[in-house]
Amino acid sequence: MNVLSLNVRGIGETHKTEWVRRLKVEHCINFCGIQESQISFISRVNLVGCWDSHDFDWDAVDAVGRSGGIINLWEKIYFDRTDTIKSRFFLASIGNWRGKIGETIFVNVYAPQSIAEKKKHYGTISKTSKPPDLECGCFFGDFNYVRYPEERLNSIFCPYTADAFNNFILEAGLLEHNMGGRKYTHMWDDVCQAWNSFTGSGLLDETLAAKLRIIKNAIKNWRRKEYEKEMKMFDELKRRVLELDSNAESRNLSEAEISEWREGKKKLIEMEDIRRLDLKQKSKVKWTVEGDENSKFFHGVIKNKKRRNRIHGLIINGVWETEVKPIQKEVWRFFKSKFEEPFIFRPKFVNPKFKRLSLEDCIELEKPFSPEEIKAAIYGCGSEKAPGPDGFTFKFLKTFWPLMAKDIMLFVKHFETNSWFGKGCNSSFISLAPKIKDLLTLNDFRPISLIGSLYKIIAKALSFLLKKVIGSIIGETQTAFVEGRNILDGPIIINEV
Repeated sequence: MNVLSLNVRGIGETHKTEWVRRLKVEHCINFCGIQESQISFISRVNLVGCWDSHDFDWDAVDAVGRSGGIINLWEKIYFDRTDTIKSRFFLASIGNWRGKIGETIFVNVYAPQSIAEKKKHYGTISKTSKPPDLECGCFFGDFNYVRYPEERLNSIFCPYTADAFNNFILEAGLLEHNMGGRKYTHMWDDVCQAWNSFTGSGLLDETLAAKLRIIKNAIKNWRRKEYEKEMKMFDELKRRVLELDSNAESRNLSEAEISEWREGKKKLIEMEDIRRLDLKQKSKVKWTVEGDENSKFFHGVIKNKKRRNRIHGLIINGVWETEVKPIQKEVWRFFKSKFEEPFIFRPKFVNPKFKRLSLEDCIELEKPFSPEEIKAAIYGCGSEKAPGPDGFTFKFLKTFWPLMAKDIMLFVKHFETNSWFGKGCNSSFISLAPKIKDLLTLNDFRPISLIGSLYKIIAKALSFLLKKVIGSIIGETQTAFVEGRNILDGPIIINEV
């Protein structure tokens, strides 16, 4: 029996359902509990993307607006539900598990924040989730409690709430199952260990950049080891399935061998699906058919993009050049001229009729950033956007925010004090995106600067500040790109006139 518990913070997005499905496939999950679905009216359509087959069943507690929401999913061949107990803060699915005598209960918990409500909530669970014929049960979810001080990370441990939680576990007769051995647990441990292993000193922004480089190397090593394990498992599984196929040609297979063959084939298909998802992501193609097996198509897209983006030659001074050195010199000359300042003195643009910021707005712009503003800036960036030179997406920063929050805030304070980045902290890649099909000169490319995550944090935080005051100095005729205004205001006004 493999049980998975996830707090997804919204299951309505495609990448969330694909993530749940990938975890289900990779770890052979039979029962899955999801917290914070954030869906008010859940249907099978919302959940079919989370499972690798249509032979599943589910229970759900609807969210209240965008708050809460609990879902239980399971394979029908393993669990036959007979009853359901629902509350806003927990969902209990009761039924018969294959091979078990008596009833089995799965309780998915999403606990409230209030201490008083938690105590009342856990008392309700203890009373209602004990069927008379109960043989075994599994309690999981987001309890909003910890049992011991070492389980707290970057927050204060409360002995009172820990005692209440431990008393609930004791009174309910529950035993805690150690969560470990899975590769995602090891990845978190590796990242924390790499982060805390830094012993150098220097400017705050350079220190943060150095820590990120250490983590990047640790993740590369972790991924290389996991990939080797996955390939070894795949080869062994494939060899065993072929061996059973060969045996079936000469004799009848036993029921155990037939079951092993079916499970092996299913696991191979699941592992191939995961590999195809990687190809799909690399090809950056939105494929409409879920589970499509055309991996050759994705390989072709990847190769075609590499071929299209490669510079085969350029016209330099009227001559077609294909050698690397002349092309490098021309690219250097071309972009150096673009980044030079041709005018030493520029005319000042002064007009007494220009709108000015009020004193209150100026003070608002110049006040130091708060931790809440920096967190909002990070969470306001797209999770899956292309990474910069540091190699980190904002999905990574959001996941490990409790670990990195203190260092990121020190980096922001350093920028506020000095108004500049340390060497290597503001590096960027210039990517040349083709404008046309037949590329002849550098003017046929569109340069795109791929900046690092540290620069993006500052830029996003500054943009949030500007959004608060920019409406007061922009003319009323500008209806687009200003908070509180709409680009359709113009046509509506014209239609009214």
